Amino acid sequence: MPDPNWTAEYAWNRSPEGNSFALIDDLGRDSSTHPAVTAVTSGNPSLRRLEVDSDVERAVFKTSGSPGFDPTVGATMEAVLSCAAGSGNAGIEVTFLNTAVSLAVTPDRTWLDIPGGTEPSISEEFLGQDNTSAVRFRITMDGSRTVRVYRDGVELGSGWTAPTLADLKAERALIWGEGGGLQTFQDTLAYFVGGAVAPG
Repeated sequence: MPDPNWTAEYAWNRSPEGNSFALIDDLGRDSSTHPAVTAVTSGNPSLRRLEVDSDVERAVFKTSGSPGFDPTVGATMEAVLSCAAGSGNAGIEVTFLNTAVSLAVTPDRTWLDIPGGTEPSISEEFLGQDNTSAVRFRITMDGSRTVRVYRDGVELGSGWTAPTLADLKAERALIWGEGGGLQTFQDTLAYFVGGAVAPG
């Protein structure tokens, strides 16, 4: 299946960058003013990136504007990221008004987390990975709330059903770096509001 026509994309790998949203934290700082972040936005497009030094401070960014995620349709989110050896974790999250799916990546493993509310939460750990160089991660949820996780185009797992939560009050797409050391985002960060799309 080919990649979707992304609804919104942050593309470090283009010249000029093709960014359809900004990355903003809860204090209103963007990725160019956050004290823990170095944004490499010039030079060879393949080397442009956003680096989080989480020894300085945890960095959590949401995309500007409402992404318009609909849990009855589903969504797809993708990021290319890495975590330096011995560092904390980087992650991505899709938040609907009544459910959320997040993926936390460390140098040697990945965690899927789906909060449960009144139902049991879902937590799954994938071991035996090397995430110290750039890896493309994708999370999808379809209209029946079935969640799938992909690493460099290979499905790590599927079949989880995201529980319904109380009103979360905001739709959002999140990325973060935390836990010490260096976390890096590069190439592209993108989401699609039209359902679950497996890597092509």
